[in-house]
Amino acid sequence: MVIERNDTDVLILGAGGAGLFAALHALQADPDLDVTIAVKGLLGKCGCTRMVQGGYNVALAEGDSVERHFMDTIVGGKWLPRQDLAWKLVETAVVRIHELENEIGCYFDRNPDGTMHQKAFAG
Repeated sequence: MVIERNDTDVLILGAGGAGLFAALHALQADPDLDVTIAVKGLLGKCGCTRMVQGGYNVALAEGDSVERHFMDTIVGGKWLPRQDLAWKLVETAVVRIHELENEIGCYFDRNPDGTMHQKAFAG
């Protein structure tokens, strides 16, 4: 068996929402980068984002906060997540969801009052 070798500057494993968003940000940071996305299924038809029907965890609701989202992430992960990375995730989630919607064109369900529809996820 011959193993094929590919050289790349950035290798992204997975083509769900996070993987594709990472590729976009890498190329925005440096358009000369050679970015490779490795996916085991059909691009756009596989990945966790498709399986959760577009769910995205973010603290947007009245009474919610980045701190609460952080603790939900840490406790839901049984204290295994790296806290510095978990904080970065929840701290930037609000900015990212607006970027996904306003710049990328992702559609998120809305409530009758125009706010983003939210639901609890497992964890």
